[in-house]
Amino acid sequence: MTLFDGEFRLHLFTSTGSEQAGYPIGLFSPGSGYLVFGPPMSADLDDDGDLEMIMGHYVSSVSYAAAYHHDGTIVTGFPITIATTSQLFYLGLSNISYHSEHGS
Repeated sequence: MTLFDGEFRLHLFTSTGSEQAGYPIGLFSPGSGYLVFGPPMSADLDDDGDLEMIMGHYVSSVSYAAAYHHDGTIVTGFPITIATTSQLFYLGLSNISYHSEHGS
C-alpha cells in the first residue's frame, strides 16, 4: 500500500515483480484524518478463501479499523470504531476459536 496525493492505493505485483493488470487501485482518502497507523494486515474475514486487508487510521479523536477486499471494495460492516479520545499506533489480528465445555 502506498499514499499518493492524499489517497491510499493498493498495489498488486506478479511473480516477476511487475504491476498486476488493473492495479494500483484507490482504497480511500483520509481527508482531514491522519495516515494509516501500523502496517496493514491480511485475513480471511468472511471465510471465502480470499484475504481481506485490514488497516487502522485516525480521524479527529477516533481510531478506526477499515477492511477492504482485493478489488478495493470495503468489507461489509467496516470501518469499525476501535477507540475514541485516544490514538492507536498498531492493530493486532489473530484467529481465535471458541469451544465451550459442552462442545457448542
